[in-house]
Amino acid sequence: MSSSIDTFRFNLPYKSLFGGVISIKSDQFKKVNGMSNEYDGWGGEDDDFYRRLIHHNIKPYRFSPIISKYTMLTHNKEVPSENRFEKLERSVERELVDGLASLSG
Repeated sequence: MSSSIDTFRFNLPYKSLFGGVISIKSDQFKKVNGMSNEYDGWGGEDDDFYRRLIHHNIKPYRFSPIISKYTMLTHNKEVPSENRFEKLERSVERELVDGLASLSG
C-alpha cells in the first residue's frame, strides 16, 4: 500500500519495496507463515516478507499514489539488522520454520 512516501519524494525506489503500511488477509498471512522472527534492529524483515509472498504467488497490490500518499513519522533510525543480507538469501529456505510456527504460547 505504501508506494508513495514523502521520504522517497513520493516515488517507488525499487519494484520489490514492501513495508511501511501494508494490509493482508489473515489466510494469506498464515499461508506464508507470517513474518520472520530472525531480524532485529532495522532492515530486511519487510524484504523477507515480500519474498515469502512472491514464493506463494501472492502479488502485492499497490494503490495509486493519488489515494495512498504517506508521511513517515520522524524517528531515530535503528541499528541495521546484523547479517540481514545473508538472512534474505535464505528467506524461502527458512519460511516453514521461521515465523508463526516458531512462536511459543
